[in-house]
Amino acid sequence: MSLYVEYFTIDKTNGKRCKVKGCGWSKKYCSTTTDMRRHLQNEHPKLFVELEEKQEAIKKKKEENNNFFKLSEPVIPKQDFFKPKTAFSVLSQEKTTELDNTIVDFIAEDLQPFNIIDSPRFRKMISRLNDKYILKSRKYYSNTVLPARYKEIEGMIKKKLATAKYISLTVDEWSSEDLRHCLLSVTARIIGPDFKPYSCTIGAVPLKGKHTGSNMADHLKQFLDDFGIDQKKLTRIVRDGASSMIRTFDLLNIESLLVLPIHCKDAVLFQVVVDGLKVLVDKETPKSQKNVIERVKQFVRKVKTSTVVKQRFEELQDQFDVPQHELQTNMEVVVDGLKVLVDKETPKDQKTVIERVKQFVRKVKTSTVVKQRFEELQEQFDVPQHELQTNVDIRWSSLFLMLTRFREQQRVVIELMVDSSLKMPQFNAEDWNIINSIIEMLQVIAEATKLIQGESISASVIIPIVQVLLQSFTEQINHNHHCKDAISAMKKSLEHRFLDWQTKKHLVLATISDPRFKDCYLPSAFKEVYTDWIVEDFGAPQQIEEEIIPVENMEPHDLYEKFEAVADNSPTRKKETNYCPIKNEIKQYLEQQRYPKTNCVAEYWLQHEKIFPTIAAVYKKYNCSPATSADSERLFSKAKLI
Repeated sequence: MSLYVEYFTIDKTNGKRCKVKGCGWSKKYCSTTTDMRRHLQNEHPKLFVELEEKQEAIKKKKEENNNFFKLSEPVIPKQDFFKPKTAFSVLSQEKTTELDNTIVDFIAEDLQPFNIIDSPRFRKMISRLNDKYILKSRKYYSNTVLPARYKEIEGMIKKKLATAKYISLTVDEWSSEDLRHCLLSVTARIIGPDFKPYSCTIGAVPLKGKHTGSNMADHLKQFLDDFGIDQKKLTRIVRDGASSMIRTFDLLNIESLLVLPIHCKDAVLFQVVVDGLKVLVDKETPKSQKNVIERVKQFVRKVKTSTVVKQRFEELQDQFDVPQHELQTNMEVVVDGLKVLVDKETPKDQKTVIERVKQFVRKVKTSTVVKQRFEELQEQFDVPQHELQTNVDIRWSSLFLMLTRFREQQRVVIELMVDSSLKMPQFNAEDWNIINSIIEMLQVIAEATKLIQGESISASVIIPIVQVLLQSFTEQINHNHHCKDAISAMKKSLEHRFLDWQTKKHLVLATISDPRFKDCYLPSAFKEVYTDWIVEDFGAPQQIEEEIIPVENMEPHDLYEKFEAVADNSPTRKKETNYCPIKNEIKQYLEQQRYPKTNCVAEYWLQHEKIFPTIAAVYKKYNCSPATSADSERLFSKAKLI
């Protein structure tokens, strides 16, 4: 204990106290030194290193004094490479900083609390990975390392944004259900020198007070100033259609800088589906029954809430060898058309197929008996061991998931319906046809939504997706008789919401500059207009080049030469040639074969930038924008706030 008196006052009456200035550590007296050693290791690592070195020196000296063969054997000089390493040596400052940053990155990126540093298992793991690294206190990481790391990453982002010629933003606002928490998020995206998209968060702050446009405009202006973003670099801002968002950009006068804020495209797709679901009908439902969707919900609820039903459901999954998935249910949404998909021609005491699916799922989820039986049937029929799904707030895709999962478990569902003691909602062959029709109707929308929300997806996919959806709706109208009216409504809604899309410059040029699409989804009648847009943005509309051809002899030698001179009406011939290199470049680019859709666009432009420099610049300007505001939405999801 003698070494510890240099760092602690040790008294049997007053206990132990740390001598370090400003450290108020104290503890009751005990004969062990473990507590003092741990305190030095956690709070004063430099002193701990000093203590270790002193203890090692004492240990070494003691071994030399106790060497029995010290005088009887000749001393053989030891080589350095035989010298055993000490139990502890100091890491370089560079390595220590690197490990400090690694721990903070782990905590921040994996959303871990700082008290994980106090976890014995975490400390043991770090010690095993590098026994020379000494973990500091969590206050050190939160108050020292984290701010330094933030400044470092902020500097990297500022440097990358400063070198970018074009920048796009996504802006979104989120509120918790109890309205106690509200966040505003802003992300920036650029196309790098390697033609790959890079996204970064430039702002995420709680909104205090009223969520007005002026309040959000102040925050957005502050974000732009903090990261040194010139508003003239902004090419596009993706937002939702909230009135406060519209007011935000009106106050910033961003449109005067040729920036076009637009509605988030996946929100538009959502509204298209809602318009279709408003007219979805279940015409074949008997008056005494609920509609198909309501019965599916009811079925799922019973499986989830009844232990008996759930157990039987799982048994049937095993029996029929179906996927071991749970049934999914959907919760009501604000929009009337998506809340209850009712048949307008059906009396109020009836429910649609969707409502019956919901009812079925609820029963599986809430009944222990039904759930148990459900699981037994899953095993019996060898179907996937999945739970039935219910659809959740806002996202129509949860309805698609609910019905898809319900159809997957069809054999199990039918077996449960046969058991009259469980009182499950009933589904006939026509109901299953309706479910299949709804799934088919929503399938293409689900795939489009998944594609358009991809992290590396740009605005170039919007026009092709719209064209594919319109064509798909046209084809489905001819054969999907159950959902014909709903599909027609979705097609009409999509055409209305993308009215005059061929005149939307930001969408058209984003599509043209993508070598996978070019102009194949665009009307040929507008081809010259689109070419002029590019010329206006990236060069003079037309260049007139004069080629001077001097005539060697001013005096013609014979009469025929005089004829030529008179015809030219000048001793100097002028040849005017209309020539626009940008138009020529566009023509050559469009004449080339389109790039395979599965290939990387960045690789194409790395290889062709020098061949088509203007189109490459168009790509960087108009495809730095994502197709949706999903970048901001992911920020909320990563923070586990949704």
